[in-house]
Amino acid sequence: MTKNKVTIKATDYKYPTKKERKEVIKSEPPLTSFDFPYVYAPTLLLSGESSIVDIHKSSNLYWWDHCLKNRIGSLTHAYMNSMVHFKRGIPDDVELFENEHFINRVQFDFYAETFYYYYFTVRDNIAQILNIYFSLKTIFT
Repeated sequence: MTKNKVTIKATDYKYPTKKERKEVIKSEPPLTSFDFPYVYAPTLLLSGESSIVDIHKSSNLYWWDHCLKNRIGSLTHAYMNSMVHFKRGIPDDVELFENEHFINRVQFDFYAETFYYYYFTVRDNIAQILNIYFSLKTIFT
């Protein structure tokens, strides 16, 4: 390795292989959404069986849950990519880095940052669902 210059080529960027993905999936914790049912507001409103507040609440729960499903998918993708690049090899000591280690470090750093972004958005999304489900905003007003 050259001490002053590192060259990362486009060909150095490699997607995780099927084998690498399967290996990471084994250690991946299962994450699911709440699976709130879809509510068609006009039908419920016209039936008179539910109040406007309940219909609005049910509709919001479905759409926030839908958002949560997408965020969990992105979180899972970022986790898988960060773990694959980490397992490909990143020495603890910078002095031991070879050219092939730099691409792993760059990719790991990117996907780890992406993982934490989605981790916190999933957490915020769950908090929003809990807020709607338990009507918590009325407690604080």
